Amino acid sequence: MTKSEPIITVMNGIETLFSFIDVNNKQNKVDLIFKHLEEPVYMSKSGSYYEAEVELTMGEYYYKYLSEDGLELIDKKNKDIFIDESGCWSVLTIDEDGVVEKEIESSATLIEYGISHKKMEVVPDKAESKVFDVNKDKEAVCLLSFNEIKGIHVVTVVWYNPSGELYKFAENDFGSYEEADDDKVMVRFWLNLAEIDEADFGNWTVRAFLDGEMIKEDNIIISKKMTQRKLMNCARCMIRRNVS
Repeated sequence: MTKSEPIITVMNGIETLFSFIDVNNKQNKVDLIFKHLEEPVYMSKSGSYYEAEVELTMGEYYYKYLSEDGLELIDKKNKDIFIDESGCWSVLTIDEDGVVEKEIESSATLIEYGISHKKMEVVPDKAESKVFDVNKDKEAVCLLSFNEIKGIHVVTVVWYNPSGELYKFAENDFGSYEEADDDKVMVRFWLNLAEIDEADFGNWTVRAFLDGEMIKEDNIIISKKMTQRKLMNCARCMIRRNVS
């Protein structure tokens, strides 16, 4: 399991040092990406520490971190968040004195979490089975509920196949602008089981991040059980072989 903490350290003037700390030293490569640049910015590695020194002129910049497996995460330490059709970004503002330190109220508490076999409007009261049969289950659904919400937040859920490779990830945002009962917001993410190849049947890992920080890790099993008809056909085949 990788616990990665992106951090920004500000130097004098408008030279800004972006750094990403991979606590367990699991990543072989981490890049810095800006919304206004087509190519990622290379980050040098020293042990579990990645850094990139970037010279920035006055303006507003949208950025995040890109790991070698394709996972994109916003900056855990930066509560200034921007969201548009291209995704979710951390915001860095530069003026003539350097980085602008903004006072942003930001909080969200995870109060409910669950894995479900269908898209539900609430997190199930009782834990459901985490074994999924592609013959009868259409999707695996991850549900998270939050309260005590201030500011804008981004939830990222990542699905890893049994080989440990990133299969897909998705982002969902919420904030104090939401109108919900009891100041509670639920977000959900799902994996389409019809798209899963048989080579990927087995034990999957699910990870959830809130604003770039991992808050939950879980495991599910995806398999394909034989139907009663297939079991009967197999039994007949075995009988014929024994008779012959």
